[in-house]
Amino acid sequence: MKMSAHGPDPGELKMAGEDPDPGDFYPTDRLGFNANGLAWLKSKVIDDDCGGLWRIHEDLYDLTSFVNSHPGGKDWILLTKGTDITEAFETHHVFGVPQKLLDKYWVKKATKPRKARFTFDKDGFFKTIQRRGAVILKKSRGRQGTQGI
Repeated sequence: MKMSAHGPDPGELKMAGEDPDPGDFYPTDRLGFNANGLAWLKSKVIDDDCGGLWRIHEDLYDLTSFVNSHPGGKDWILLTKGTDITEAFETHHVFGVPQKLLDKYWVKKATKPRKARFTFDKDGFFKTIQRRGAVILKKSRGRQGTQGI
């Protein structure tokens, strides 16, 4: 089996009767992650290659001027600068984020595909569960206090 800098060559990984599996991305300095979370974030900045911007899906944003306005606090935004935050964005914003807010910070389209294989298709598994969960959360919490969820 051929090996690349990131593990097995994806073209070599095959399931019986299926197209080659792209394989999981082998992160930079993976063995140092157990030292602390900041080591993981440092490696993620290298691997995600977002040019100092924040990536959500296929778009790059400059959230610098939004840091102090973020309802969830500024720490997370500051820590993730230069990374792909798609999964965290999707899982922490159950009720969505207004598109006009995102548009305010949009810089450009990403030029490279995402490294993560997770999808957030409108009618896919995650979005379906998220919509159902939002209904339950609204009922259990009422309309008050749900903006930052």
